[in-house]
Amino acid sequence: RSGPPPNPPGSGRPPVQRDGTLPPPPAYVPAYAPPPSPSRSRSILGRLFVSLVTGVLLCSIVINIYLWLFFQSVTGGPWETLYEPGDSEQRIVILPIMNTIDESTAVFVHTALRHLRESPPAAVVLRVDSGGGFVGPCDRIWHLIQSFQSDQATKSIPVVASFGTVAASGGYYVSTSADYIFAEPITTTGSIGVMVPMFTIDRLLEKIGITPEVLVATESPEKDVANDITRSWNEHDRMKVLEQLDKAHDRFLEIVHLGRQKHLSLEAVTDLGQGDIYTTEEAIRNKLIDGEGYLDDAIAKAKTLAGLGASVAPKVTIIEPPYSMNLLSMMGRTNDTPSMWPAGQLKDLIWELSTPRLAYRMWR
Repeated sequence: RSGPPPNPPGSGRPPVQRDGTLPPPPAYVPAYAPPPSPSRSRSILGRLFVSLVTGVLLCSIVINIYLWLFFQSVTGGPWETLYEPGDSEQRIVILPIMNTIDESTAVFVHTALRHLRESPPAAVVLRVDSGGGFVGPCDRIWHLIQSFQSDQATKSIPVVASFGTVAASGGYYVSTSADYIFAEPITTTGSIGVMVPMFTIDRLLEKIGITPEVLVATESPEKDVANDITRSWNEHDRMKVLEQLDKAHDRFLEIVHLGRQKHLSLEAVTDLGQGDIYTTEEAIRNKLIDGEGYLDDAIAKAKTLAGLGASVAPKVTIIEPPYSMNLLSMMGRTNDTPSMWPAGQLKDLIWELSTPRLAYRMWR
């Protein structure tokens, strides 16, 4: 045979081919092959899954934060925010009574005074800026303040009233038991009286072709007296409400006399209680209030009545209701400015307006 013999096995030399040349080097084969590239559909599903999981986690975080804030708003009491720094051991607390006085105002005052019983201040300043409100809440607030002043544990705490732009009718009512009453130079006060705004919709129903039927039980023929807005009122309806108005007005005069009896007789209160409004100057002259001054003057007076020396600079705080936490507030909206009237809310409004509610309120 032609050509060199192949190298024997075990010689450590590469085998020689028959034509005398060396064999080509072997191709490189990696120990681990690279993973196959994923398909496009599998990649899209993976991204969707990751996005879904991320969205669920974010929603869970938001919901937990909301629930925590809601829990804090429900269980937390009223908060004291700083108005003026000073000695925490001798603090003066401002209790605001603002806008229309209704059930929520009475609940807030009840909660605030309960808090002040648990953590008594040196003095309380009622900051009133209200044209009044409904008879029941106004009377309850007066009762709460008067009870606070008469309780054995808190009777030594002076209460000073500070009137803002308006402190009339129910706004004046709730302040009458204060130890001292200030009003700003341009305050409108007084309006000692009671009223009830009402309307009937019988002519409207007639125009749109609706005929209402209101049935009353045989044994309660007086049920719809002053209690039916679908018909025109008669004299009997008006007299029924007028009885309630007169009783509420007598109560107003009694409350003013109880609070101002050191300055005014019941006859003088009756003369002043004609429903008229008064300027600050007129109110001072008629002894409905004690002096002219701003909130800082009321705080200084409260400090004096509390017996705090001139060298003491008490801490002054404002007590505020718990924050109302809801989805609208999280989105920057409030319940006071709804974008539309839901059917249930409209129904409640009609029902509310159909029931006469007496009001210690200035109607100007």
